[in-house]
Amino acid sequence: MGAALAEAGSEVWLVSRNRAHVDAIRARGLEVRTDDGERTVRVDAAVDCAGLAPVDLLIVLVKSLDTRKAIEAAMPAIGEHTIVMSLQNGLGHEEVLGAVVGRERLIAGRTYVGGQLLAPGIV
Repeated sequence: MGAALAEAGSEVWLVSRNRAHVDAIRARGLEVRTDDGERTVRVDAAVDCAGLAPVDLLIVLVKSLDTRKAIEAAMPAIGEHTIVMSLQNGLGHEEVLGAVVGRERLIAGRTYVGGQLLAPGIV
């Protein structure tokens, strides 16, 4: 998702707790492998949201069980006008996100596009 948004011209920050993955993205870009081929996308990456300015849109793409921890960790990037979009599978994450940021700031969706971390910096 982040690679596609960056390719479309959006300023994107990928946040992952996986330091090796973040370091690889910073050094080489994010390598995206699909049935259509491979490409490398330059995108910013961080291990947390500390120091990030408030964003316009924050997309939550974590396992449902990690939703509360993820949104609480993302609070430094959530400003007065930030919209939070969930593109998660599973149940219950909309309620968790709405309780933290307010239901009026939440866009709930689903994605069935699978992603897999193949190696640090490669998906």
